[in-house]
Amino acid sequence: MKNRTLLVAAMIFSLNGTAEAHHQIGKVYTIRDTTKIEGKVVRFLFRNPHCYVLLREAGHDERIWSLEWASAKKLSRQGVQARTIRFGDYLVVRGHPPRKATEYRILIQLLTRQSDGFTWGGRKDETVD
Repeated sequence: MKNRTLLVAAMIFSLNGTAEAHHQIGKVYTIRDTTKIEGKVVRFLFRNPHCYVLLREAGHDERIWSLEWASAKKLSRQGVQARTIRFGDYLVVRGHPPRKATEYRILIQLLTRQSDGFTWGGRKDETVD
């Protein structure tokens, strides 16, 4: 029950900041810094204006991060579809940390799924806008 409550809270958190984050990324994330997180996918929200990956941090069963990604339209053009990222996938993500240290969110710069070598980020046009 506690895990479900955390999942719902993470989803609400990610949905509440969508409009603000889309237009004011620098106010939500510390663009000059990067951080790394890894863990298992709880949910992948494939939508516009930005997609989100909810990730349970490895070693912290109760900590779920909201990882902000590019738009579904942009990701689709790059070959990423709604079923590309699945529940339980183990991901390693590097990105910009939140300005508020109490928030568990990251703006994705580089995403890697080591099980099959899938990567996103670092190539031309693979950026969050």
